[in-house]
Amino acid sequence: MLEKRATYSVSMMERVLEVSRAHFYRWLKAKGGEDLWGPIKEAICAIWEESDRRFGSCKVWTKLTGDPQYTEFAGTTRYHVRRCMAKLG
Repeated sequence: MLEKRATYSVSMMERVLEVSRAHFYRWLKAKGGEDLWGPIKEAICAIWEESDRRFGSCKVWTKLTGDPQYTEFAGTTRYHVRRCMAKLG
């Protein structure tokens, strides 16, 4: 699944292979795989630091999805930003 993830979505592979998504991500984490949220965590930290550590998830999300500098994160949800910020502490 890891090799085909660039070609096929995880949700499609889980249906075809009859493997749960949670199991796949648990295996990936245990294997020491790449941090799937790594790039967005870096962007969130940068925005938060620029705000002198004042912005909450709502303002970070607004900046992340509205700033041309962060176009790759345009479809990110507020929930995702909130979860990332919680994981970052």
